[in-house]
Amino acid sequence: MTPAGKKNPMDLRFLGCILLVITACCVAHAAAHVPMIPAGGEGVAGAVIVPDSAKSYAWYGTIGEPGRMEYYRLEFVQGDEMVFSLSTADEGYLPVLSLLAPTNRTGEVVPPGIDLPPGYEVIGVPGAVPPQATYEPFSPMAMYEISSLEGPAPVSGVYYAVVSSPEAGAYILATGYLEEFTPAEWLGIPVELVLVRLWQGQSPLLLIGPYVVGFLLMGLLVMRKGNGAWKDLGISRWSGLIAGALMVGSGLLVLAEMGIALSVTGWDPGAGLTLVFAVIPLVLGAGAFVIGLRAGEDQNLSQRIGMLVIAGLGFAFWAGILVGPALAALSAISPPYGTPVKEETGAGEK
Repeated sequence: MTPAGKKNPMDLRFLGCILLVITACCVAHAAAHVPMIPAGGEGVAGAVIVPDSAKSYAWYGTIGEPGRMEYYRLEFVQGDEMVFSLSTADEGYLPVLSLLAPTNRTGEVVPPGIDLPPGYEVIGVPGAVPPQATYEPFSPMAMYEISSLEGPAPVSGVYYAVVSSPEAGAYILATGYLEEFTPAEWLGIPVELVLVRLWQGQSPLLLIGPYVVGFLLMGLLVMRKGNGAWKDLGISRWSGLIAGALMVGSGLLVLAEMGIALSVTGWDPGAGLTLVFAVIPLVLGAGAFVIGLRAGEDQNLSQRIGMLVIAGLGFAFWAGILVGPALAALSAISPPYGTPVKEETGAGEK
């Protein structure tokens, strides 16, 4: 028990770590696409509507059957910068990108099967399978860039980006250049990234495994406190400890995905950014463990503030797939049910 009015050195050290994390967070807010899993996209009438042609989106699509074409609808004003790139996570797969522009020039070759509206021309975008994959640090992944198109829009109007392939497979269509997020988009990234991993064909066990490790670590920490520690855990402690387990799991998952990607691409300087996104959840999870194990009837204001900071940073940097930060906030505001978890003393000690 810390004497009244005296700060615990552990509290000061933890708050110092929080300041370091905040600094790292400012550095880690890096350029990235908003990840999207498109629904539909067949034909001009069913085209996926891109909400903002300037904003940077990454559309993780799938050609479900050979010969299928996926359409994306964008609007440009003459002179607007058009930015497209087509990639895949599968070595050797070669989808094709075409742009339907409302320029109505004659004599253009129309690929068979394409849904070409009246008054439009087809602008083909040459592509090739690259010899080496590149590393994507924001959502760690090995990617093969097939083709790209940049330049001013020749006329104002509605354009269609079309992705096609003679073979079934998965692709990534990046549109736009403004790297920005709404709060809802930023908070939703953990869910979108889970869908992206499933889109990649990763096993759900791989996605769950790091969180299992986080819960095992939580159990070991509580057991280390003594055989009676479990019964002393109240709402504040349980929510804080579970938040810590989920946040640690998020950090471990980022490390696992980084390792998988780098095993394909080799070392890449962008991995440094990925490490920041891995370390932040690990630090936040460790902080939630520290406060959760000590929270009880003596839970002080600095501990509650610390847990609220953990919750806020957890939301901001996807630690704990939204549930973890929510539980950290619950821990901060819950009545301090339970008694402080004590270390077991040796025989004869008081």
